Amino acid sequence: MEKKPSNKLLKVGIGGTIIAALCCFTPILVIVLGAVGLSAVLAYLDIVLLPALFIFIGVTVYALSKRKQEDCCATNNSPDRGETDNDMKQESCCSPWPESKDLKSSTCPDNEKKGQSVDAETLRHLIKKERGHEIKDTGYYFCKAPDCDTVYFHPKSGQTFEKSDIKVRVGLKEIDDPVWVCYCFDISKKMIAEEIENTGLSASGDRIRKEVADKNCECEIKNPSGRCCLGEVLAAEKEAQKNRQNV
Repeated sequence: MEKKPSNKLLKVGIGGTIIAALCCFTPILVIVLGAVGLSAVLAYLDIVLLPALFIFIGVTVYALSKRKQEDCCATNNSPDRGETDNDMKQESCCSPWPESKDLKSSTCPDNEKKGQSVDAETLRHLIKKERGHEIKDTGYYFCKAPDCDTVYFHPKSGQTFEKSDIKVRVGLKEIDDPVWVCYCFDISKKMIAEEIENTGLSASGDRIRKEVADKNCECEIKNPSGRCCLGEVLAAEKEAQKNRQNV
């Protein structure tokens, strides 16, 4: 299993915190310096050790937050589970764009199914130029229904954006290839199916995990949902494996 970048940072933070704390609050360093004839520097220890302690504590806290983000992107994006508001927050944890402040449950005006909140920044990158000036600051939802042409809707104003208003093909609303499941690295359902048919396995899921860890994905501006695409990729792999077994 590939080690996460945050794990190394976490070890540095915890190790540094323990060492700095021992030096600050125990006589270990005093004894060691006295034994080697450097007692004169004891007066300056607090100037160095206390700031170092706080720095390492900060590094530890930061590393823990990064590891939580990496775990979230790797495991909490499966579309097969029932989705709650809390699941939606977890699903977008790998995205640097914040959730829309309007978290009120809203339904698509065309199919009355619950929408998924999406940041306006996603729309600014994906809506065609002729309608780009209509985009509001907040309050948008993404329609996940495959049989509906509405992609984004704004409950407060009644505004909607259809498939024809989007620069890219919205994978979950398409049947004919290419049905995109990853927009950052141009991976379609057909590509995954062909890979599994030829080799029995797909490397796409592992590739996306690595790209997320390396901060190379831009799902928040390339994926119409504004969310990490890993869940869609894993679902496509699972579907392709099932189809292969049924042949």
